[in-house]
Amino acid sequence: AVLRYIVEHAPSGTAVLEKKTKNGDTAMHLAAMNGHVAVLQYIVEHAPSRAAVLEKEDENGATEVHLAAQHGHVAVLQYIVEHAPSGA
Repeated sequence: AVLRYIVEHAPSGTAVLEKKTKNGDTAMHLAAMNGHVAVLQYIVEHAPSRAAVLEKEDENGATEVHLAAQHGHVAVLQYIVEHAPSGA
């Protein structure tokens, strides 16, 4: 609900989904790290493109796949694999 509110009210609209924190994390990284499949789904469905939000690296070179695996979130990994852009 919070992410939806931000997207709907941010001046940049869905571009906010691609923004990075000071640590280089995107909303996808944070959702993957914390096991929030519904948030991942919202981001993928509302992002300008899947490629815009999937497989982005943080400042340590970790993608959402790395972060989900590191934190043991199998459902997140499954979702990402099923929705990754072709060739990713």
